[in-house]
Amino acid sequence: MSNNWNTSRYLNKLYTTAEQKYISEAQDPQLILQLFWSLKEAAYKAHQRRLDLPRSYNPLEFSCEIISEDNSETTGSVFIGNSVYHTISIITKQYIHSVASFDNPSNFISKIFDAEIDIKQELLLAYSKITQQEFQLLSVQKNAEQIPFFYRNKTKLHVDFSLSHHGKFSAFVLALTNS
Repeated sequence: MSNNWNTSRYLNKLYTTAEQKYISEAQDPQLILQLFWSLKEAAYKAHQRRLDLPRSYNPLEFSCEIISEDNSETTGSVFIGNSVYHTISIITKQYIHSVASFDNPSNFISKIFDAEIDIKQELLLAYSKITQQEFQLLSVQKNAEQIPFFYRNKTKLHVDFSLSHHGKFSAFVLALTNS
């Protein structure tokens, strides 16, 4: 994160007026700023995949709203045009992990790793176990927009998932609605 995170110049580039107000009034403004960033990234990935859009990330097009917070989980919404993405975030001292879904944000599995691992292999292993498909026939390949998709042999599968990397942490989210 930038050392200038609390300047209006920085905030105006990334956060809506309502988000900036929420950040400034928060008990821990830096945590909320990072939470909103995590929500925007999660919703961006879900939106891009759902509509098969080319890469184009303008955080001001995404408006975050916190619905509920407790010790283990924060739920919210991210608005992008006429679309609403429901979010669930896990916040620890080490990371914030957010999941966004257009439909059902609770019908997924998510795994977070704090070591060097092959995240694609872990995702494929999980999918293989859930669907009882042969691991060796599965792969992850990116399309022209650099969006990763599942394939079985050379056939594209309709499976929603997301891969994340930040620092020493890696994670995946695998939707169970279309698996």
